[in-house]
Amino acid sequence: MEIDKERENVRSAWNWAVANVQVEQLEQALESLASFYQWRGHFREAEILLGKAVEMVSGLEREDTQCLRIRIMIWQSAFNRDLGQSDLAMQHANLALDLLDAPSLSNKDMRSFRAAALFCLGSVILRYDYEEALRIWHESYDLYKSIDDKWGMAKVLGYLSMIAWELGQLDKAKQIAEENLSLEKALGNQIGTGNMFSTLGWINLTQGQLYQAEELSQKCVQIYRQTGDQAFIAKGLRDASAPKIYLGRFDEAEILLEQSTSIYDELGGSGDLVFTNILLGATRVHLGQYDHARSLEQMSLKFAEKFNDRAGEGRALLWLGRVSLVEGLNTEAHQFLSKAAAIFQEIGKQDQLSSTLVSLAHSSLNLGNIPEARLNLKKALKISIDISVFLPLLFAFPVAALYAVKRGDKNRGIEIYSKVMRYAFVANSKWFADVFGAHIFDLNNPVQEEFVTAAQEQDMVLNLWSTARELLENPD
Repeated sequence: MEIDKERENVRSAWNWAVANVQVEQLEQALESLASFYQWRGHFREAEILLGKAVEMVSGLEREDTQCLRIRIMIWQSAFNRDLGQSDLAMQHANLALDLLDAPSLSNKDMRSFRAAALFCLGSVILRYDYEEALRIWHESYDLYKSIDDKWGMAKVLGYLSMIAWELGQLDKAKQIAEENLSLEKALGNQIGTGNMFSTLGWINLTQGQLYQAEELSQKCVQIYRQTGDQAFIAKGLRDASAPKIYLGRFDEAEILLEQSTSIYDELGGSGDLVFTNILLGATRVHLGQYDHARSLEQMSLKFAEKFNDRAGEGRALLWLGRVSLVEGLNTEAHQFLSKAAAIFQEIGKQDQLSSTLVSLAHSSLNLGNIPEARLNLKKALKISIDISVFLPLLFAFPVAALYAVKRGDKNRGIEIYSKVMRYAFVANSKWFADVFGAHIFDLNNPVQEEFVTAAQEQDMVLNLWSTARELLENPD
């Protein structure tokens, strides 16, 4: 109730200042108002309030209001992106950059404004062009560094570590994230610290350090909860679900994802909701809830297309393909997976490309196209080995096992599949059992394995890498 009262007071004071053309008061209140709404996650209301203000300021046609107008547009861009309004977010960031080139500002030091506008622009472009976002963020970072703005530098470094992870540059991503974690802690920035724990969690997860990833994601959620920032709490819950998925704790992951979705819905929806729903759909695939999973992935695909989120489109198509595989719709699966592979190839997301090529090989096997299946499996294994991404191997080994069975070597198939059966992700998954186990094992005598423990994890990862290299050399 106290927060609601504070929100009403902030909103009333802002509206009064806009109605009475109190430019100086707006200049003083902008950062506090925008930060408050960002913290509480009321993106849509903030966007409306800022829209009224920029409309008023623009109508004054006074040079002394240019800086305020630019600052408002930068915040508008940030809120637009949070709402998944990619076109508006880009429009406002570009308008801010255009205004910064005005002759009336040529004698003023506007580097902090330009750095912030570029940061917002990169955040939007990230959805469909990693390399361009990377270029823009480096420009933003250099500007922040030139004025020794450590908060700005840390903010950009956090995203640079994330994009390095997205591009499969895992060692680089880890180095940046660890350096930036120290900087964020020194600044006392809880959100930034939580972000770095999140990024390090994803990096460890990608490399197969599942228990370490779980520990890092739990630290992330704990920090986000301490801040009270609803959008970041939703993000943290989603990120914490991923290690649980790969540890085979699908029920626990589902609970976290449902909590995350609920918060995002209360905040009016968000572009980040796309990834959350994709993960929820994937979780339900492993729980054997295929109809629910298909509905979620179809919805995610629709919104990813709306938000111009190319990675989201690819992920949704990948999981739609996997649902089609379990339903025996192999031609449809091949179509979905071919589209997903083209998207990941286009944007340079190598870990997802590897996973997609594995499932594409699976669909080719089911369609009887053995040469194509062999080629895509080898491509997937090569990518995983070249950039040291582990998770695709958990899908690749079952496909290699199925490939061996279809060639008439069932013992070899059982040998390969048993290597990943020690991972609860595979052993506890209804989907793996339906699309692989049923065709590889004698269901009357199922193979029982002890699951990999945290103490055994490193040795098991090394063991799988060794087998992956053997499979790449000779999948037959």
